Amino acid sequence: GVIISGQLIEFDEGAGTTGQTLQNVGIGNNVITINRIAQNNTSTTTWTVTVNRASGSASSEAHLSALDVSGTAISFDPLLLAYDIGNSGNASLEITPTMQHAGAKILSIVHDAGGETVEFENGVYTVTPAVAFVAAETVTITVLAEDNVTTVIYVLTIS
Repeated sequence: GVIISGQLIEFDEGAGTTGQTLQNVGIGNNVITINRIAQNNTSTTTWTVTVNRASGSASSEAHLSALDVSGTAISFDPLLLAYDIGNSGNASLEITPTMQHAGAKILSIVHDAGGETVEFENGVYTVTPAVAFVAAETVTITVLAEDNVTTVIYVLTIS
């Protein structure tokens, strides 16, 4: 048999247990001690295993709850993914996203004309193109959910 965290688990000749149940593994770190008892019932081997159970599954929420864009008052709706903004001729664009779920993050901010620099400071992304923004260019914001799979893409079109 095997003792797991103080519970004796007896094994049949083949496999399986004889009606014993294992303890529940709670959220967080759980230290489980496994004692192997030899057939002579005197020799034992002990192992200690720590199981870290997460609090739940990772969120797939990747929407923003707010988006502030410098120089433009936009009426933001988390489910509306495209916005026209009036930054034509400006040398930079400040984007302040607020995540709907705390585990989400900005995966990328890309200016379609290329050559931009993106700086991040105090929650604000500053996009500076190689030359001033011109009409019809876009800036794409990709948000990655906590599950590291789900993405939502917002597109800002310069007008």
